[in-house]
Amino acid sequence: MAVDSHASVRIGSHTVEVEIISPVTMTVATAVDREWGPLLKTADTEDSSWAWGQIIADHSGDRFASFAMVSPQRVEGIIVVERGRIMQTAFVEGTTMHYLATAPWNRLKCDGSPLVPGYERARPVGSVLLTRAFIYSVDEGYDGRLNWETLEGAQKWYREQFSGLPGTLTVLPRSLSNDGYLSFETDSQLSEAYLVRNAALLSRKT
Repeated sequence: MAVDSHASVRIGSHTVEVEIISPVTMTVATAVDREWGPLLKTADTEDSSWAWGQIIADHSGDRFASFAMVSPQRVEGIIVVERGRIMQTAFVEGTTMHYLATAPWNRLKCDGSPLVPGYERARPVGSVLLTRAFIYSVDEGYDGRLNWETLEGAQKWYREQFSGLPGTLTVLPRSLSNDGYLSFETDSQLSEAYLVRNAALLSRKT
């Protein structure tokens, strides 16, 4: 595990510098299962069954990369990606995002209230990690091309991430994706526009 980059986020009313570490170790994954799991199960979220220790074990090796946002006291979010997968629309290689999740205390309900009351919320988290996924795709030579499947509750958030940007966000029919999830793909133009807009979110370690 090493520090990959840094980001400045708001935690409550304070601006805090956090670390993006990579790869996610089993120690970190186990801590996430211990700290996130009970809260997600109580809130009955779509990802409450995700076991991060198993996810990290299953997505290790040269083809995979994992990143976690770590604040001074807790893990705020995790992302897992894979290089070299074929995009379903363009039939060229790109990066697949297998998992992206933020800690339960960083989430809001549909009415805008905290999913888990009593915690200070960090933000942005998902946008920072998604930006890191696009950077990974660029670094691997895929011009930022990215595809992923999304749970029902996250679809609106993903659409909002790319609202107003040039390029194409392709949404594949539900029948073409596994487990009934919608599958999203970005072309290189949309990926570049997203990175330009979010360039200030991440500071890469040199």
